[in-house]
Order: sequence, then C-alpha cells, then structure tokens
Amino acid sequence: MKRTVLAALSISALASVNALAADLPQRPVYKTPMAAPAPVYNWTGCYVGANIGGAWGNINATDVTTGATVSPRNSGFAGGGQVGCDYQMSQWVFGVRNIFDATSISNGATISDALISGTVNSHLRWFDALTARAGYLVQPNVLLYGQGGAAWTSWKCHCFQYGRRASRRNLGRQPDRLDSWRRC
Repeated sequence: MKRTVLAALSISALASVNALAADLPQRPVYKTPMAAPAPVYNWTGCYVGANIGGAWGNINATDVTTGATVSPRNSGFAGGGQVGCDYQMSQWVFGVRNIFDATSISNGATISDALISGTVNSHLRWFDALTARAGYLVQPNVLLYGQGGAAWTSWKCHCFQYGRRASRRNLGRQPDRLDSWRRC
C-alpha cells in the first residue's frame, strides 16, 4: 500500500509541475521590424493651387516725329491661382495647366523734348497663361520637361501730349486685351 500511495503522490507531484509550467508567461518572440515599402511615384492626377509674389515689366514709348523715348519700369504685386492635370504613361508625363493672376502693376513716366511734352501711363490688371507640358522621368521623382502655351493680359497704356496752353490731348491707347505666345 505504501507503494501505491507513493506512486500516487509522485504522479500527482509531476502533474502539478506541468500545470504550473502552463501558467507561466511565454517568452516574448522578437521579430525584425518590417522595412518601409519604397515610395511609389505616380504623376497622374489633377491639382489646384494658389500663388502670390511680385511682378515687373517695362514698356517703351517713342515719339515717331522726334524720336524721344520713355521707358517706365513697372513693378507690383501679383497673385492668383492655377489648376492643372498630368497623365503618366510609363516614363512619359503629359499635362496642361492654366494660371490666372491679378496684378497691381502700374506706373507712368514723362516724355519731353524741344517739340512735345507728355506722359505715358500703363496699368497691367491681370494675366492668364494656358500651357501644356511633356516630360520624361529621369528618376521616379525627377521630371525633365518642356512647356509652351499662350498668354492673355488686360493691359492699358495711355499717352497724353501737353501743348503750350497746358491742354491735354490723348495720343493713343493700346487695346485692353493682348494675346501673345509664351515659351518656357
């Protein structure tokens, strides 16, 4: 009987050791963190933006009878927005963009010589440029491109001549809108 009790005690002692081992926390498993995936660049999409800055310009006015010349230099604020879309095909990117800016560019200058005296006033109210571009991806995030398009502007230029009696005569006026080609 002693053997039976001793056998029962030893079996129960071994069983309880296994039960205690199951209750212990498991060792932490250390894993190498995953590497961040390489960024995938995709140039396809549309965008809207705003811009603000300065602008400057120069006009030349010449009296055709005397050759007197005046060149008022204009500078001022320019700000507006742009909207555009790009499309990527393999290594090539094609896109269009329109930019519209209002300006405060305005200035005047006096022209005078032995025969005449007068003023030249100019004011650039806004400009708009519609451009297209085509480019090649040298690297996934480096685009080598060419751009071209057309530009429109609302520009006024008035030329006044003052006579001997201080009267003012309007010599001419440029149209409100000018169209031109732009290459970048």
